[in-house]
This record gives sequence, structure tokens and C-alpha cells, in this order.
Amino acid sequence: MKLSVAFTVAAILAPVYSLPIKRAIDPALVPDFGHAAGVNPTGTGDCDGAVNDASGKPIKVPCACPPDRNSFIQALDANVAAGKAVNNPSVKVTFPTDNSKESQITRINAALVTLQNLNGPGKGCPASSTTLLAQQKAIADGTAPPAPPSAPPVPAPAPPAAAPAPPASAGGVDPALVPDLGFQSGLNPTGTGDCDGAVNGADGKPIKIPCACPPERDTFIK
Repeated sequence: MKLSVAFTVAAILAPVYSLPIKRAIDPALVPDFGHAAGVNPTGTGDCDGAVNDASGKPIKVPCACPPDRNSFIQALDANVAAGKAVNNPSVKVTFPTDNSKESQITRINAALVTLQNLNGPGKGCPASSTTLLAQQKAIADGTAPPAPPSAPPVPAPAPPAAAPAPPASAGGVDPALVPDLGFQSGLNPTGTGDCDGAVNGADGKPIKIPCACPPERDTFIK
């Protein structure tokens, strides 16, 4: 009994786990961090960040920052779907998809909010572990390269093929190829159901045939 229940549960769950993941955001529109994690570790958990301080040296950041891009996109996707930072609900999050200056800046802001609240309110990676603030400023100043286009819409399926045309006739023959019978029915009826045929007998007279012969051409072709 337990085995059958297990199989039933597995059968129910299998289609669920096989469904494709539907994201709230297009990963192509997520800004790049512009910096890798783990650069020049100090041995105390700190590494070089993407931004220099006043002395021209890189600001130290946790060596785990910035996070893996795939896991970051998952966190950003969850925030956008919720309309707020999941780990800091007081902060609203939006992710517009057009390429206007305002929308590009808003997308970077959503990335920064997600980055800085990965593990709780204010518990995440600092902005200095990325070039996001510099990217945002470049967009505001009009010096940034154009944003990547969003994914194109999925094309509509092709219409079904038209049904083949019906044959010329039910018999499957071309009427133009059917030879003419060369004679008409009902000639010189005798009054007993016989009429003249198309062929003469030995006496030179038409051989008698049923007056209904030959049949009507259309009927014969069918």
C-alpha cells in the first residue's frame, strides 16, 4: 500500500517539476556587475572591490561579492515578482523593460536593492563590489552604451495546411478522357422496349437493343 501511494505522489509531482521556469524578468536586461568576486584576497575574508577610494586603492569588499550571476538573477526575479525586496519589504522594486533612460536607471536601482538585501535588510553585498553606480551615472549623463534589446516575442504558430482538393469525380477519372458512346438511346422504338442499336446485323438492319441503352453520359461516368 505504501509503495502504491509513493508511486501516486511521484506521478502527480513529476509534471510539476518538468514545467519550464517562468521568470518575471528578462535576464538579458539585468545589468552586469562589471567586476568579479575574489580579487586579491587579504586572507581575512576581504577582497578588492570594483571602486577605488580617495587614495586610488580598491575599496575592500567581502570576497563572496558580487554573488554568482545566476543566483542573483533568481533573487532579483523574486523581488520583481513580489514588487518589493523580499528580504526588506519596505523597499519597492520595479523592473521596466523598455530602453528609456529612466527605465535603465530603474533596472539598475532594482539590481542594487537586491544586491544590498540578499540575506536580510541591509545584509548583502555593497554597491562598491560592482560598477552598478558608475553605470547608473553614465546612463544619467548620456554616456552609456545602448542597452541590450529585450527578448523578441514568441512567433505565432504556422496556420494548419489547407485540406487537399477533392478528386474530379467520385470515380477518380477525368471526364475529358472518357470516350464518347457514339450513339443515343431511344431510336425507332418497337413498342416492346426495343430500339435500334448502333450496329447493323447481317441483314443490314440495326440490331435491336433496350431503349434505355446507351445510358446518359453523366450517369455512365459516375
